[in-house]
Amino acid sequence: MTYALVRSSDGRVVNWLRADLPQGYSPPAGHTLVERSKLPAGWREADPDPSPVPESVSAVQARQWLICKGLLTGVDAAIERIETPVDREMVRVWWEYEPTLRRDSSQVARWATACGFTAAQVDDFFREAAEIVP
Repeated sequence: MTYALVRSSDGRVVNWLRADLPQGYSPPAGHTLVERSKLPAGWREADPDPSPVPESVSAVQARQWLICKGLLTGVDAAIERIETPVDREMVRVWWEYEPTLRRDSSQVARWATACGFTAAQVDDFFREAAEIVP
């Protein structure tokens, strides 16, 4: 028999069990066990966990990722829109001269905000840029 292990909070199938379950088996707290054939409509498998976010990428990887996404030309304009002159120049100098972009850097946070990226988009940027071989 095949069972779906379903997370009760959002109805996502987090695992499949193929077994004759022992008598008295209880699913982990916060989960429900449902025979596959009786799985309610709308319940689905969970999305896979994303890969870890790299600590850093090179400036070349970052720029090549932006080129591939058609976003490189907008970076200078985004930096120019930073209101505080000191912040604007700090980000500009960092962008032009820093050889490595660190995910935990305050400059990355300022740059991402200027470019309109959410935290999740920045994480995806680091994951994808790290895959580029310059």
